[in-house]
Amino acid sequence: ILLLSGTSDDTMISAVKSLIERLAPNLVNNFNLSIPSSTGEQKDFFHLATVDEQTISIEGNNGVSLASGFYYYLEHYLNSSISWTGDNLQSLRFLEKLPAIQKG
Repeated sequence: ILLLSGTSDDTMISAVKSLIERLAPNLVNNFNLSIPSSTGEQKDFFHLATVDEQTISIEGNNGVSLASGFYYYLEHYLNSSISWTGDNLQSLRFLEKLPAIQKG
C-alpha cells in the first residue's frame, strides 16, 4: 500500500479504497474518501461525517489518516475490529444502513 508522504492524493485514496474493499467488500462504495488540498504541514487528522443513510465521509490529511478513520468507524460505530489474531467483520455483510456519526 502506498501511503507515504509525497505520494499523490489519488494514489493514497485508491490504496485506502482497496483496503476497505479487502476488509469489507460490500461497504466499499459506502465511504467517500477525501484529502483536503490545504492540509499543509499539520498533524495527522481524520474527520468522519454522515452523508446519508448509506454513505459515510472520511476526510484525512493522508492515506494513513484515512485508514485510521475507517478503522475508528469500524470499531466505534459498527462494533467490529481487526487484529493480528483475527477479526469480527462477518456481521458487516448484513448491514442494511450505516450508523450515523454522532456529533459531540
